[in-house]
Amino acid sequence: MNRLGGTQKEPNPLRLNIARVHVPLSAVLAAWAMRKIGTALGWLLRHPLVFAPVVVVWLGLRLLEGAGTTGAMSAVLALAAVPVALVVWRLAGPESFTRLVVWRVRGWSRGFWVYRYYWQPAMLTTNLSVQAGGKEHLPRLLGVRSTRTVDRVVVRMLPGQVLEDWTSVAPRLAQTFDAQDCRVRTTRHRQQLELWFLVQDPLTAPIPPDITVTKGASDLDALPVARREDGLTYRLRLLGTHLLVVGATGSGKGSVIWSILGALGPAIRDGLVQVWCLDPKGGMELAPGRGLFARFVYGDPDEGNDYEAEFARVLEDAVVVMRRRQSALRGVTRLHTPTVGEPFVLVVVDELASLTAYVTDREAKRRIASALSLLLSQAGLPQMMSTRAA
Repeated sequence: MNRLGGTQKEPNPLRLNIARVHVPLSAVLAAWAMRKIGTALGWLLRHPLVFAPVVVVWLGLRLLEGAGTTGAMSAVLALAAVPVALVVWRLAGPESFTRLVVWRVRGWSRGFWVYRYYWQPAMLTTNLSVQAGGKEHLPRLLGVRSTRTVDRVVVRMLPGQVLEDWTSVAPRLAQTFDAQDCRVRTTRHRQQLELWFLVQDPLTAPIPPDITVTKGASDLDALPVARREDGLTYRLRLLGTHLLVVGATGSGKGSVIWSILGALGPAIRDGLVQVWCLDPKGGMELAPGRGLFARFVYGDPDEGNDYEAEFARVLEDAVVVMRRRQSALRGVTRLHTPTVGEPFVLVVVDELASLTAYVTDREAKRRIASALSLLLSQAGLPQMMSTRAA
């Protein structure tokens, strides 16, 4: 007995009225040719290194012809200009050569020999392919970009697939493509995803400090402070922001502070940056860098000084600087431009809980809380950097 309810209708064959339009074969072929030409031009624009050697050879031939050299000799000299240009580029700009040549070639190679070769079995074994109409439909692999340690694979999902379908099988994808890890990231296009395959972990060995940052002024918008998993330099924006470093004991919070102070070295030397340091842990962590600090306050009960009140005094002085600069910049700009007369002030606290939870002097605790609230709610003038144990 039918208990579904609703209107019952017998199935009928689907009838469609399709209008017939006669299109000349020449128009069809022209449209097909234009589409292929457009696809080829778009590919060449995305991969300029493919035709760059051709341009170099052509320019070499033109120059040799202008110099009076003709025939086979000019062709040989023009072809020799390509490797010579690459060698000169490699010696003059190793970073740009690696990024624009070496990594692109690596991306093409791994895209063909690794990802496209194993794409069909990977989609099948992870249930990301769909069987419909007797055919197998696979998510489309759009491209592969590589660095020394990471492959970034751009994928167009099939209709009906969502991010969770891919994140749930990320470990299986990493195993299939012989990677240490696979991370799924969204892109600007909702139908696309980017798979980050960590091929090699560059963070297993200690990284020496980059001494080149001491040769010029520090860029407060892009301080080189660390190395990312893809092997590139992580650049920290410090101007107009606050920074909180959180981690368990022994996780390396101190290395973050020292990396930032090292990157700020040239600006500290030139008087463009002042560091006000508060170390409630008796100066154990930051005392070695005392020469870098314009103000250094540490908690040491054995010395008998009122260090908790001194912590409050330094933070209140930072509030005074903030208010003065707010008045000067009101209606002009939102960010302060550091000068020798008005340097960038960075307040470093190690660690924050010692100021907010463990201060015994009630009056000092109230003053500290008030100053911190003002500094952290009105970002930019000056900046706060603090650590906290997780």
